[in-house]
Amino acid sequence: MKGDIASADNLWSLAGPTIQWNLADFGRGRAGVLQAVAGRDEAAAAYRAAVLVALQDAESSLNRFGEARKAFAMQTRNSLLADHSAGLAQQSWRAGRSSALAALAAENDQLAAADLQIQARMALTTQFVALQKALAMGVSG
Repeated sequence: MKGDIASADNLWSLAGPTIQWNLADFGRGRAGVLQAVAGRDEAAAAYRAAVLVALQDAESSLNRFGEARKAFAMQTRNSLLADHSAGLAQQSWRAGRSSALAALAAENDQLAAADLQIQARMALTTQFVALQKALAMGVSG
């Protein structure tokens, strides 16, 4: 019976491997494989390059943030010293041991130090945001 699945012809066609060989492809198959390998290698190299760029950006951001932290700490210390100096100059002027001009100069230094501290805080905040961006922590998806 021709429609019988269990016939010898049908079993051979179901169970037997099919081999196709094109002897006249003149290396097209090998060239296709080599092209696919080259494409894979190119994609892997592009990925490694992108990762290296991201790591360099993160490292640069970390360095800039560290420098901004140091600058802010220094300006905070300078501002505290200027506050103390201005307070001493005010006391000295009130006690009559120094001129009003010296007290005003100390107050001017105090305000300048406070301004520099604010600028350092702005730079620190800016570098913190850049660091978060470089580390992809500010990305929501």
